[in-house]
Amino acid sequence: MRYTSLVLLLLVVGTLGANYDYYVLATQWAGTICKEQKCSSTGSINTSFFNIHGLWPSQNSNALNPANCPSVSFTSSYFTSTTSSTLKSYWSGLYSSTDSFHDHEWTKHGSCWNNDVKKTNPVDDYFNKVVTLAKKYNAYDILSKSNIKPGKSYSIDSIKNALSSSYKSGNFLVVCSSKNRIQEIRLCLDKNYNPRNCPTSGSQGCSGNVEFPSL
Repeated sequence: MRYTSLVLLLLVVGTLGANYDYYVLATQWAGTICKEQKCSSTGSINTSFFNIHGLWPSQNSNALNPANCPSVSFTSSYFTSTTSSTLKSYWSGLYSSTDSFHDHEWTKHGSCWNNDVKKTNPVDDYFNKVVTLAKKYNAYDILSKSNIKPGKSYSIDSIKNALSSSYKSGNFLVVCSSKNRIQEIRLCLDKNYNPRNCPTSGSQGCSGNVEFPSL
């Protein structure tokens, strides 16, 4: 019955479609998040990876749109066992419950994603697509190749230069916390999932030497 209802709703939702121009692939450094907030969901997290925040369909005229589109309601029961296991390593809730974090990201952003995987399970499709992209554009690996690793401070220019070697300048935004620590790296992607210029790029809230805390 659940499967039949899902298919029927997809037929309706599939005719709507969300209007957007690009994606923001947002990843967050758990070392910063968990240093500044009390984390509770990090048991299986990959320590050599920026935890996924989400993939956000965005419009050139307003990066906050679209959001909260008509779609299936989130439930983790849509995840296959393989997806559930993968998300524990790459997409943790950190300081919130992982289910509530996934619910928020699906409801606000994933619901607006025009599923190009073409399967009947948009929730599982979305989360798998985002993990695939985060692995492909692995920020941790890019920084490591420039010898920028957790446990030290680095100039924000050296961090941006390292990322520019793979992403190209203008395609990303480094976001720092109020305590001048690396908090997020956001990469802009076109609708074919290739890097493109961001409306706002470079760095935000970062100055001088930026801390890259150990996880």
